[in-house]
Amino acid sequence: MLKVGSVIDEFELKELLGQGGMGAVFAAWDDNLKRPVAVKVIALPSDTAKQREFRQRFKREAEALGAVSEHPHVVRVYKSGLDDEGNPYLVMERLRGETLQVRIERASGGRLSPEETVALIVPILGALAHVHDRGVIHRDVKPSNILLARDATGQEVPKLIDFGVAKDVTVSLPAHLATATGQNPGTLLYMSPEQACGARDLDARADLDAMGVVLYVALSGTFPYDLDAGGAWLTALKEAKGVRPLDELVAGLPPELVRVVQALRAPHVGRRAAGQRGR
Repeated sequence: MLKVGSVIDEFELKELLGQGGMGAVFAAWDDNLKRPVAVKVIALPSDTAKQREFRQRFKREAEALGAVSEHPHVVRVYKSGLDDEGNPYLVMERLRGETLQVRIERASGGRLSPEETVALIVPILGALAHVHDRGVIHRDVKPSNILLARDATGQEVPKLIDFGVAKDVTVSLPAHLATATGQNPGTLLYMSPEQACGARDLDARADLDAMGVVLYVALSGTFPYDLDAGGAWLTALKEAKGVRPLDELVAGLPPELVRVVQALRAPHVGRRAAGQRGR
């Protein structure tokens, strides 16, 4: 596996930013264009079948980002390829900032004000509209995949990141390549009911439901379902019922904001809407 000091093409790896089961992300320097970048390197497993699946997952992420990263609130991708050992890599813009997850956790009372929530989420709704218009669904929208980056002037710019389980809905994949593991992609606590039930024909409305959960968590500091109720919360999620009303948890929320969350999280897929603007 690559380490700090290694060079991939014209990119010198300067610092390890994060590491997980599928690989690592490095801060790097683009020697050709003289700019900082981030390089995501996928560590392929020894199993040949798994290697094929990992490569397919990486290919999806690279293609999804290539199709949508011109949007100002989607992480920009510059290049993809294979290192000398055959491990896939992705070169992206170097973003500095904290995730929405961290922002919520350190906020007073563990939740954000309606004003701050709207300021941070509206650009991401615009990014999702852009992504969906181009036939891509993210499938893992959650606070830790929203980065609150700082631009050169110090202004905060929310960015949608990590398209590792994204899907191009204009392309059909064999069932066994639907995910890198053969399991339902995404993060369970933020899944739509249909995604949690393992539906294969997901569309953009799964992302809308996830954004509704993100809004709910940001405004209340808790999840829509009672996680202390053992496995009952998972049943409630899959059956799309038992949601604790947001305006009962948090007094004084703007009614129109509560209605947006309700519209995003409508149990019936056909009734979900985002009122997306700012594309």
